[in-house]
Amino acid sequence: AFGGSCEEFPHIGIDLFAGRVQHCAAFVLSHCHKDHMAGLAQMRPARGQSIYCTEVSRRILEADPLYTNVVPALRPLPLEEPTCISVLSTSGHLETVTLTLMDANHCPGAALVLLEGSSKTVLYTGDFRLSAADLGRYPLLEHKHIDTVYLDTTFCYPKAARFPSRDESEEKILGIVSKHLQEHPTHDVHIMCEMLGYERLLAFLARALQLKIHVSEPRLQMLLAIDAGFDRFVTTDAESTRLHACGGDGLMDVMNKAQARRLHCRLGTEHRPLLYIKPSTMWFMTQPFGVLPGLVAKDLFGMTHVVYAIHASMEEARSFVTALAPSRIVAFVPPRSEKSLQCTQDLIDAWLPRRSPAAPAMPQATSDTPQPKSEPPMLSAQGSTLSAGDSSPPPPPKKARTRSLPTPRPVDDFNSEWLDDL
Repeated sequence: AFGGSCEEFPHIGIDLFAGRVQHCAAFVLSHCHKDHMAGLAQMRPARGQSIYCTEVSRRILEADPLYTNVVPALRPLPLEEPTCISVLSTSGHLETVTLTLMDANHCPGAALVLLEGSSKTVLYTGDFRLSAADLGRYPLLEHKHIDTVYLDTTFCYPKAARFPSRDESEEKILGIVSKHLQEHPTHDVHIMCEMLGYERLLAFLARALQLKIHVSEPRLQMLLAIDAGFDRFVTTDAESTRLHACGGDGLMDVMNKAQARRLHCRLGTEHRPLLYIKPSTMWFMTQPFGVLPGLVAKDLFGMTHVVYAIHASMEEARSFVTALAPSRIVAFVPPRSEKSLQCTQDLIDAWLPRRSPAAPAMPQATSDTPQPKSEPPMLSAQGSTLSAGDSSPPPPPKKARTRSLPTPRPVDDFNSEWLDDL
C-alpha cells in the first residue's frame, strides 16, 4: 500500500497523517475516504503544518466533529490552479514545489495530485475513475512530461477489465426500483450506499422517481456540506417516503438487514417488505462470474447487487497512463484478487514502451502555461524528519513531447450545476 509520500517528494505527506510522515510541514488529502485519512482524526497540527485539499473536502471535514482539530490547518485549493508551496527542510534548504489539484471523478472532493519540483514531476491519482478519453479536459496535463504516476490499481486485473459507465448503472438501478415500487405498492426500497461516492446516484433516483430519499441526520449534514441543493432530494423523515438510504452498509449490517427484512429506521415499529439494492463493484469481483452482461445479480440473502464503479477499470487505467506516457508507473493499491501487488506492478510495467534510461525534463513554461500562485514559506514542524532540499541548479529543460489526445467526454462534477443538470 501507499507509504504516505512519493519518493520524489518525501517531505510532503499524502493521504497519511501519522507514522513516518507525521512531522511533514505539508500534507495533501486527496479525498475523504477513511482508507486515505489514517491518522487525520488524531492529528494535532503543529505551527506551520498545512493540509491541502479541495474546497469540497474542506466542507466535508468541517461538518464532521471528528476532525475539529485539523480544520485550522486546512488549506483548500481551487481545482486546476497551480500553487507554489515552500517548505524548509531540516537542513535549512528552502524547496519550492508546485502543487495542483484536479478532479479525480471518484467521489465529491476527490482530486488528482500533481507535484512539480525543480527536476521531477509526479502525478498521484489517489482513487480515480478516468481514461484517455478524459484527458482533453485537463489542459495542464497536455504536453507535460510526467516522470512518475502513482496509480490507483484497485481494479487492475483482467477480471475487472471493463466496467459500465455510471450513467448505465444508474439507469439499470432506476429500472429495478421503479418496477418494484409499481408492482408492490406496500413495499419500500433500501439503497445500500452509505459511503461517500454515491451522491449523484441518490440525486438521480430522487429526481427520476419524484421521491425524496430518507437518510440519517449525519448523512444529511454531509450531503449539505457537499452541496446545499441536496435538500431537494433527501429527507430525515422515514415515514414520508418509500425510498431509503439510511443506516450502515457493512457486510454484517447488510446480512442482518436482508435476513430481518426490516429497515434500521423502523426497528420496533410496523414494517413493510423491503427490496435491498447494493450498488458496488467489489462484490462482483469476489464472485466467479465477475461483471455480468446484465449488471445485476442476487446473493443468498436476497440482496440485489448492481455494478456501480467509482474506480477505474483495468482498461480505463491502462488507457489513462499510456496516453500520459510517463517514465514510470507505481502501483500503490493492493489488488482485491488472489494476485500480489508485485503481480500488479509487473502488469502495469508492460503498459509502457521500453525507453532509454534518460527521461526528458519538464518543458519550459510558455505564455500560455498557467502560472502558479505562491504560498508563503512553511516551517517544518519541530522534530521534522523531512529530507534535505536540493540546492544544485536544475538541469536545462528539454523539448516537451507532444501527444494527440482523444476527444474528451464529460467528467462527473459535484456542484450545484451538476445537481441542476440531472
